[in-house]
Amino acid sequence: TAAAALPMRNDPVGGEGIGLALWSGARLAELLLETEDLGVVRSRIATLYGRRLRTRLPACRAAAEILLRPRLLRALWPALAMPSLTIRPWYALTGKLTSRA
Repeated sequence: TAAAALPMRNDPVGGEGIGLALWSGARLAELLLETEDLGVVRSRIATLYGRRLRTRLPACRAAAEILLRPRLLRALWPALAMPSLTIRPWYALTGKLTSRA
């Protein structure tokens, strides 16, 4: 996968591999349907993966920092538990799939 071509990173919260594997497989399939030029496919998948990590890594690190500080988590909990908040913005920041048609 594209992940294998990039250096490993310390991602303690968002470090699940299956989500990235599913994402990269879906993107690779889309790219292969667009072109048979493997050089183009390799370049595009690397660009897409880099973009995905650009927001995912800082968001996961911020979540880890909050989770490692119980007082901070308790202070933030009322805001995090508000009914108007959904998990969708967190998914967007961490690069997780929300829904696809």
